[in-house]
Amino acid sequence: MTDIQPFPAHTVLPPMAKAVVAPHYDSMSAAERFQFAEQHPDNYLNAMRSVDEYPLGTAPSIDTLMADNRRTLARLLSDGSFSSCRASAFYIYRQESNDHEQSGLVAAVPLAEYEQGRMLPHEHTRDDREEQLICYLERVRASSSPVCLAYAGQANISTHIDEVMEAEPLLDFVTDDRVRQIVWQVSDPERITQLQHDFSKVGTTYITDGHHRAAAGEKFAARQIRAGQIFSPNAGWTQLLALLVPLEGLRLLSHNRYVRYPHGFDQGAFLRALSSVVVVEKIQSEAIAQAGPTRSGEFIMLLGGESYRLDVDRTRLPNELVTDLDVSLLQKKILGPLLNICDPRTDSRLGFLSGELGLAGLRACCDQDCDVGFVCFPPTVEQLTSVADNRQVMPPKSTNFVPKARSGLFVRMF
Repeated sequence: MTDIQPFPAHTVLPPMAKAVVAPHYDSMSAAERFQFAEQHPDNYLNAMRSVDEYPLGTAPSIDTLMADNRRTLARLLSDGSFSSCRASAFYIYRQESNDHEQSGLVAAVPLAEYEQGRMLPHEHTRDDREEQLICYLERVRASSSPVCLAYAGQANISTHIDEVMEAEPLLDFVTDDRVRQIVWQVSDPERITQLQHDFSKVGTTYITDGHHRAAAGEKFAARQIRAGQIFSPNAGWTQLLALLVPLEGLRLLSHNRYVRYPHGFDQGAFLRALSSVVVVEKIQSEAIAQAGPTRSGEFIMLLGGESYRLDVDRTRLPNELVTDLDVSLLQKKILGPLLNICDPRTDSRLGFLSGELGLAGLRACCDQDCDVGFVCFPPTVEQLTSVADNRQVMPPKSTNFVPKARSGLFVRMF
């Protein structure tokens, strides 16, 4: 069963929503986040700043930074940007772009779902990132970035969501990336009870975004208990703020890779070595390169201002859940043996870029500060659920679900 609970929250007020709601965090580099926050002091990004976004040698101490985050949040909650704390409710959150629509339920989900294996991850997390998030929870005592969970859709849940969306929304605005953000509040006790009943029939949810937030939440709760806090199932620190979306409504893109070599890179030698392990074809048509890989086992590579198609012979490879992923093939065939990227989780030479930015985004990145880029074929939703169900993990940045839930729509204090 999946337990969902209504929660009390401050919600951003309509006149301020466009200015306050944060941009998609993962679509920005650390430098871009720093610049955006500096230029937009009223944006919620200023209430969730991290040490790693500051230029080298300029970052404040973690204590100072967390105090600044809490001070900024207090200001936003008192200056007319947010409502006073609303009574416990669910929220329907819909996002619309030119080519995709996604609707889900925002609720509080007990961390027990994660601890007891009903909320399944598909990626490892990093201890240093978890510690930063735990520090935020300890010092700022707030959450605004929902962990995104997918579930096998059910007709009754869809009917409830559709009926709620027939009413006037609480929020309706378009962000700078041209994604329409629409929110409805669900406060009717009978509707809340019905949704809880229907979600109790959902056996498993899958984390699609927010692995570190979920892991940090679990560790933070454990520390609270060790410190003598009395456990209450309704306490904010025992729950995750979550956006639950049916698997059928997900849009899954690639997470592309690029590699930097600080001491020079012999492109000719790399191409010769590459040709010995995969089929390499120079692409003459920009339209073909823009279209990206057309099937699993195919990659588009950017090198020295040119585009190449790489083709891996899958018939000679074992068919296993994790190693069958295209990002695994790239790691096993090219990144590891040819570029010496042995640990993709920690190697600073390896970078990741959302497939949402397309070939143009990767090319701009390559032109600016890296030597070679790879466009990957995205995994399927079925691959994700199979890996998670088998308690396996994918390589880092294997999945890229868009659109992402935004921070600064809801603020839950605890």
